[in-house]
Amino acid sequence: MTTKELADHYGIKYVSLQEYGVYSVAFLPDEALRMVNILREEVTPILGGDVYIKKNNPTRVYPTDDGWCYERKSNELIKEYTDNSCDEAVKYIQNVLERLTKGCYEYGSDVLFDLVILDLANPS
Repeated sequence: MTTKELADHYGIKYVSLQEYGVYSVAFLPDEALRMVNILREEVTPILGGDVYIKKNNPTRVYPTDDGWCYERKSNELIKEYTDNSCDEAVKYIQNVLERLTKGCYEYGSDVLFDLVILDLANPS
């Protein structure tokens, strides 16, 4: 399943990035953290993610240079891989939120997170 399909299934709100040339969706911080919990429950590893800024007037989404990745260790079983990658995602999201309160992003902008997952049904 994709993050969009999982979000639809669990009723989690997101912003489509398709009109900006990215075939994915991004989540506000609280929704991103909910998605991380769902991915953990679904035993779906998070490969990494990207951070976007949503500005208004006009409403537009912009990529930032922020992002993270998690590489599977050779001895990690799938459950460990999932838990460790989810822990890393939570840490990164919390770090961005701390930076937001320190004014590292433009005031009045929403921070969005795109979660890149490993689709175990279709690994490629």
